[in-house]
Amino acid sequence: MQTYVLERSQWVPATVAETFAFLSDPANLPSLTPPWLQFRLVSPRLPAMREGASFEYVLRLNGISVRWRTRMADWRPGVAFTEEQLHGPHARWLHCHTFRAERGGTRLGGRLEYALSFDPLSRPVNAWYVRPLVERIFDFRGEVISNRFRRSPPW
Repeated sequence: MQTYVLERSQWVPATVAETFAFLSDPANLPSLTPPWLQFRLVSPRLPAMREGASFEYVLRLNGISVRWRTRMADWRPGVAFTEEQLHGPHARWLHCHTFRAERGGTRLGGRLEYALSFDPLSRPVNAWYVRPLVERIFDFRGEVISNRFRRSPPW
């Protein structure tokens, strides 16, 4: 099975504690997801985040509802957390978020490893649809994070 990797890095003028608290809270996922995906949490109550915690959500891809179940595969407060798809559209989806103090702010790192079903037949689908879609979603998320942690000038 072919595994694809997408990595992103972003510096924000906020503390590790602030950025970790915001990005690790599933309640913030709707604001971090493009509106055209119609993201909706469906877990009746969000669990306390820790390793092994899971939650469910639904989004729409090309008018089709897609249900996901995600589990925290790794949970290191202030350092990193990793979300793993338990149920969803991919054969594999592992998204690791890292946090490091840098230049008075935080360096956010993201590494997504994903695979599609029906490999090798799905490889062209990744090239023309899935990869551009994932990049678009991550671009949106980066903009939201930049706006969320933007500091006003001191004057």
